[in-house]
Amino acid sequence: MFYIRYMNHNLFLFLYAFLFALTNVFAQQVDSFDAIKKKIQVSTYYDSAQVFQLGEKAIEIARKENSLSKEAEILQYYGNYFYFSQQKKVAKEWYKKALQLASKDKNRTLENSTKIRMAFIIMDEGNDELAESLFKQIINESVKRNDFKNHVEALNGLGLLYESKGLESQALNYYLEGYKVAEKGHQKYYEAIILNNLGLLHYRNGKTQKALEEFQRALSIAEQEKEYRLAINLLINIGLYYMNEKDSQKALEHYKKSLSYAKTMGFPTAIGVAYLNLGSTYYNLKDYGNALAYYDSAHVLFQNTQNFQFVSKAVLVKARLFLAQKNFTQAEKLAKEGLSIAIENKVNEDISLAKSLLTDIYEETGNFKQAFKELKSYYELKDSLDKLHNKEVMAELEVRYDVEKKENALIKEKNRATELEKENLKRQSRIRIIIGSSLFIILLVGGTLYIRHVRIMRKQQQEFSSKLIENIEKERSRISKDLHDDIGQSLSVVKSKVHLFNQGQIQNLDGLEEAIGEIIEQTRQISKSLYPSYLEKIGLARSVASMLDKVQKDTNIECSFEICEEAENLDLERKTHIYRILQECVNNTLKHSGATALKIVIEKENELLKLTYQDNGKGISKSDFTTGMGFMSIRERVRIINGILSLNDKNDKGFKLTLKLEL
Repeated sequence: MFYIRYMNHNLFLFLYAFLFALTNVFAQQVDSFDAIKKKIQVSTYYDSAQVFQLGEKAIEIARKENSLSKEAEILQYYGNYFYFSQQKKVAKEWYKKALQLASKDKNRTLENSTKIRMAFIIMDEGNDELAESLFKQIINESVKRNDFKNHVEALNGLGLLYESKGLESQALNYYLEGYKVAEKGHQKYYEAIILNNLGLLHYRNGKTQKALEEFQRALSIAEQEKEYRLAINLLINIGLYYMNEKDSQKALEHYKKSLSYAKTMGFPTAIGVAYLNLGSTYYNLKDYGNALAYYDSAHVLFQNTQNFQFVSKAVLVKARLFLAQKNFTQAEKLAKEGLSIAIENKVNEDISLAKSLLTDIYEETGNFKQAFKELKSYYELKDSLDKLHNKEVMAELEVRYDVEKKENALIKEKNRATELEKENLKRQSRIRIIIGSSLFIILLVGGTLYIRHVRIMRKQQQEFSSKLIENIEKERSRISKDLHDDIGQSLSVVKSKVHLFNQGQIQNLDGLEEAIGEIIEQTRQISKSLYPSYLEKIGLARSVASMLDKVQKDTNIECSFEICEEAENLDLERKTHIYRILQECVNNTLKHSGATALKIVIEKENELLKLTYQDNGKGISKSDFTTGMGFMSIRERVRIINGILSLNDKNDKGFKLTLKLEL
């Protein structure tokens, strides 16, 4: 788990780096159609004049060759330019014109690639159902035509669509299917693209080690295929991983390599982003001299290229650096300058960042009134950006990436057609030789792995059963003691009193009713600990409230909770498991954490119910979660209710457990 501000800072650098890694500049003074097309393709990201000047020249060549498909490709690039410029209605019109020419020329591959671009615009317009239908239509046709590239493109589009809706399990399925198609079609570039998307998905869901493995596999393919734009993107992603793992030296290694590739490409914006990433890494190392040098380089580069939407970025990270050095005057000056530039260029993320920085500056200098004003403005803007972020910003970046990879794959395919044909002939002859040995190895390895898996699962089950029996015996012993020490002793007192009364040694049975009442209450408490029947009577929220009220009274631990109405719609079995999980977490807090506060939140998140338990104690170790009986029982209950469990085992700020399950 990471601090919010630290996460936000790395996230915006990551998003911008993700965008810039998509661009490539290999200008060549060649008058062939393909050379001109390549220049147009690159120019769609930043140079409108070159797009249309070169476009007219390319269209002239296409018409001389009487090639409607080539003309359609150029019109598609026009659409790309307007899409990247956020003029999506204009982009849609150009795509329609390209679609008409491709259809007239019966170029189904080009026609479908244009439809894919239009589907992303339809997604931006909020019509996810129509976009999904279009993607699936293209998939069905691509399967019939054995068109691997369009097939992968459409599957990737569905993955992005479902990811934007928060349905990440479905998105994962589409990405995995896309990877299989790319692998089957020997589309190495597309394999790397899908691996990158899978890595991003896993990274956002906390599976950082798996994400790193996917990024590294994709990087190996990208470098082998000499796809340096994609390689830059992956190097930045890997650098971000190491930054979050506090391994700044490895982050520096990857960021420096991304800078080397960016300089080879010669694209200023990509170089500027590399400077920002390196500056941020040195900032985390508290090497403020190197950090400022890289920030200044980025600032000058963006200023000279008039890339004003990123000038604000460079100015604001410099402000953050001066704030860390307690140079509040310079920090405030730069934060205000960055805010002004961001407002002028409508860069909402930087406006939000500037207000956050000003809040910190005013807090540090004791100007709490102004700090509160800036903080209020920050949260108002942040709430607005959060609503638009996933659907507009991320979708736009993913679409740019999607469009770019399709165009480059088409160019590569033309250049490699002859080479692939020869390679396929050689591959067919090799297949006959190695197929028998391959099957044997697969069966041998598969059998070995299966046997190993069965043994591990059996061992884990035995350990769990053993600990479960041990725990049951302990619980029985506790109940026996409760019955003997409390109820048994109380009943003995009552019996003795009745005997004395019958013998005439005492004249009345005063207090007998109260004693029997205490016995009934003791019995009720033991019954409650065995089975929380009151869940059915008073509901989950009130049961949790009762439990936390007792904890707070007995221990002085500050307890709070928020439980949504949807939680009460769960069936009794799932309520019981959730209540037991919370009981186990509370017991862990009381016994081991040394916490002074705990909080329980149960909220609706899209179509899921999300439970979060958090305290401010010392946290838990990985071994506790793996071998502890309490956590083993939690994992077993989560499995029974088909939930998804995650918790932090490296957080210095306490213990946090998150559980998600379907409503």
